[in-house]
Amino acid sequence: MIFIVTPLRDRGVKIPNDKKLRSYTGDLTMITTLNPILRRNVCEAMLHAADGSVPLDSIIDAQITSMGSDVMILRGTEYHQTRRGMVEYIQEWAVRAAEGKQMPVPEGQ
Repeated sequence: MIFIVTPLRDRGVKIPNDKKLRSYTGDLTMITTLNPILRRNVCEAMLHAADGSVPLDSIIDAQITSMGSDVMILRGTEYHQTRRGMVEYIQEWAVRAAEGKQMPVPEGQ
């Protein structure tokens, strides 16, 4: 299903309401999988754009923290590799259905 996803945090810090937030459209998936770095099962949320790219870092241990009639909030942890090692940040996404939009079906399917 196609969604419009708006990150609400930048490196763990809540983006102020007066700032224009960038949104991304794509196929949102949530899957429970074994994370090779954490060495345990995690619920991973990922957004895949129509061109096959992944415009946002995945959210690990994703949970729906609130849901309304037109938006839900996903919250979890983003991991970033730095020169000093792995850094983790809290991330929240506002997720809305992209009405009337569908991902293109690859040829042969």
